[in-house]
Amino acid sequence: MPRTREQNEKIREERRAEILTAATDLFAKDGFADTSVSAVAKAAGVSHGTVFLYFPTKEELFRSAVLERLLSWEARYMQVLSADGSPLERIERFVRQQVRDVAAQESYVRLVHYVLGLRSRFPDLAQQIFGFSSRQMAALSPIIAEGQALGQIAPGDPRGIAVTYFAWLNGAPLVYLTPPDDPTWEYAVGFAMRIFSPMYSSATKPGGA
Repeated sequence: MPRTREQNEKIREERRAEILTAATDLFAKDGFADTSVSAVAKAAGVSHGTVFLYFPTKEELFRSAVLERLLSWEARYMQVLSADGSPLERIERFVRQQVRDVAAQESYVRLVHYVLGLRSRFPDLAQQIFGFSSRQMAALSPIIAEGQALGQIAPGDPRGIAVTYFAWLNGAPLVYLTPPDDPTWEYAVGFAMRIFSPMYSSATKPGGA
């Protein structure tokens, strides 16, 4: 029985995602120059020509590997920050989501670090990554200020606190070399939250036991 249009589209989306996953792993491990399209195709279990059906050039494949996940993360983070709850509750959900993402996506995080480490070679991509962080900090800063007014967040420059958190988040995957389900990551969440509220604990947060 012939596949429906919806089934064909689902297969295309799944194949494209498999190619991007393989490309992300290889670009993160070997870099742009030393990663061939043939190697990506082999890792994804498709033909060399199939890769080009989805990505016209190796450069476009690399760009998609770097930016697409970032854009999906950004949409989710903005939704978390705009949800109901006190400032501290929203910040905690935001931190937990980001920590969960970096813990689960080691190859992707290494790929982002690779691009930032070679920003003169990939200026447009690096600028887009910096823009992602800047938008997150811009969204986070007024929530920090709101929490300060309520006595939930430590005093200080809201943007400075946001910058400190993102500096920690950027380095965390280089330090916490453990699987996503390792208890170390829960400790990492608590540490990150104390950047915002030094007295933070599950007992002191709003609604805590």
